[in-house]
Amino acid sequence: MIWCMVTVDGTDFRIAEPTPFSKQWKSPKGKGAAVKYEVAISIYSGDIVWVYGPHEGSKHDYKILKEKLMKMLDKDEMVEADAG
Repeated sequence: MIWCMVTVDGTDFRIAEPTPFSKQWKSPKGKGAAVKYEVAISIYSGDIVWVYGPHEGSKHDYKILKEKLMKMLDKDEMVEADAG
């Protein structure tokens, strides 16, 4: 049986717009510049078990997930995530 131990999502934090402004900092979730962190929470305890970032606000959640956390999991481990 394969178990899902954590749920993961990206969260955006607004920042002052850099000068000159670059689109890489624009958050698709908000209306301005942001940095993004990936956060994983244990389904069983509710504890935060993973924080990865900061990343540019425009970086897609799935790309961040594949970059680090997915590489650390065993092949039979799963995470729960939304579509991004």
